[in-house]
Parts: sequence; structure tokens; C-alpha cells
Amino acid sequence: MNILKSHRLIPALMIAFMLQASFFPAWAGVCEEGYPLPELHTDQFRGEGRIDHIEEGHMVIEDRVFQLTPETEYFTHVMGRGSVHLFHEGMAVGFISNGEMEVLILWLKK
Repeated sequence: MNILKSHRLIPALMIAFMLQASFFPAWAGVCEEGYPLPELHTDQFRGEGRIDHIEEGHMVIEDRVFQLTPETEYFTHVMGRGSVHLFHEGMAVGFISNGEMEVLILWLKK
């Protein structure tokens, strides 16, 4: 009887998988805080740490200097999409950066 039930389950699982694959891109992901993350390109990397210093145009995370551009996207767990003004020294953050040390996406860690 269990074998018969499992055979009925397989088509249902296949349909569920096909629906999920058709509505959501395979590369789409979210970080542990729930913010959307794009697929990484070969010149990008993910990192995390505490903000040592932040001012207009750049920030220092764990003694590494990163550039902030007008295209940088900011996310917080309270407001969702936000701005650079919501980030301060000492905050724990996650980020995606490119090879030129430009922050593409910055999110507040819980």
C-alpha cells in the first residue's frame, strides 16, 4: 500500500517542481535575512562584517575599503529597501561587491 501511495506522490511532486521552476528564475535567491540576492558573476563576491567607518561615497567593513555608488542597493529587515542613511558604524552587514570594490547590494544583518 505504501508503494502505491508513493507512486501517486511522484507526479504531484513533478508538477509542483515544474510550476516552481517556471515562476521563479533558477538563480533567484535570498539571504538569511530575506533580501533578494542575484546570481553572482565571476567578478563579484559576497561578504559580511561590521561597518568600521561610513561616509559619502565609501565605507570600511572589517578594515576593507569599499566604494558606494548611486547604483548601490540598500536593504534593512525593518523597512525592506532603504538608503545609505540607515547604516551606521558598528552595524553588522552583508554585501555583494564587484572586482572594483564597489558595493552592489548592502543589507543589514539581524
